Amino acid sequence: MSKNLQTKLLSDLIDRAQTNEKKLKEAQILNERLSNDAENLFDEAETSPEMVQKFLNEEKHFSPDNWQEIQNQKAEQKIALERDLAYIRNPKSSEKAHKNLKTKPHWLFVK
Repeated sequence: MSKNLQTKLLSDLIDRAQTNEKKLKEAQILNERLSNDAENLFDEAETSPEMVQKFLNEEKHFSPDNWQEIQNQKAEQKIALERDLAYIRNPKSSEKAHKNLKTKPHWLFVK
């Protein structure tokens, strides 16, 4: 591999890493802001997340149609979460799979 190509690849990797770090920082800031907003909302309503959860889990507070809709939404959210969690890549298993490819040391594996 030529020196220019190696330099370009390294530069691209550094750019991606910096972009990912920036996105992570933005997500952390947004998460903190949302947590503060939620905390303020609960304080203003003089309630807690546990009280809201307890209220939402009792069928007597809803009409039968609304209760059924809530249960359907919960089921859909659970399925979506499980699906999303299943697609999270595990870097350790990827590294192990890469080692098992038995490629020559000077080869660059491309997926």
